[in-house]
Amino acid sequence: MAQSLRADDVPADMLNQGGEPIEKSVPVNAARDVLRVRGWKTPDGRELYPDAGFDSAPGHADVLATERLYQAAARAMPESAAAQLVHKTIQSPSGQAAWNAFVQQSLASPYSRGQNAVLGVLGEQDLAIAREMGKTAESRVVHVEDRLLIGKKAKRHQSDGNALSAAEWIALPGKFARPTMRLWDTKRQTLILIYDSEDARHIKIAVDVNRFRLGAGEKANRAATVFKVKAADIQSGINNGLYEKK
Repeated sequence: MAQSLRADDVPADMLNQGGEPIEKSVPVNAARDVLRVRGWKTPDGRELYPDAGFDSAPGHADVLATERLYQAAARAMPESAAAQLVHKTIQSPSGQAAWNAFVQQSLASPYSRGQNAVLGVLGEQDLAIAREMGKTAESRVVHVEDRLLIGKKAKRHQSDGNALSAAEWIALPGKFARPTMRLWDTKRQTLILIYDSEDARHIKIAVDVNRFRLGAGEKANRAATVFKVKAADIQSGINNGLYEKK
């Protein structure tokens, strides 16, 4: 069953304005199989639905599904509340299942298949850092391409011994909103998010703001690199000016 946009998924301030839960049937494949999805109808008649492709087909090429949910929600409620709604969708059981399938399929493939998945949404502090450094994010959504798990760069990290384990990849969306440190890469102009790992090293995610192309002139954010680093290397980058601590 596709992820539902339930009443308890809608921020309280929107519920207080009135509205009602609604349902519809949507086709999910070329055979016209249908799926029931739940949404929310606002008092002024606007309808919000999750896109069935987001979680009915893990690894589906249509990564615009989450973006469409975010954009539709942002038109009906405060932008921060829309981001919270998308975050809850990503963290839902079916959202987690979609991410797990993406990770497992990518790691099992002998080569990159051009697949993408949604890792998470940027928080207020992330947006503020990007703006301070001259980049205004057009979307909060952060995408991951399968080449980071199985492409040339991924194989190099595996050879160097600093690639994430399958378990660490699977756990990443759950910790994305809670980095232990935020940095700005002054050379590459990327937002650096640091997290604890299974060992003494740290997971480093470099987020390239507005560098994931959605089509039709729309842009989101992409994870440019994801690998493990030593604390000493992070501190060295700060000391030599490569990173600015935020």
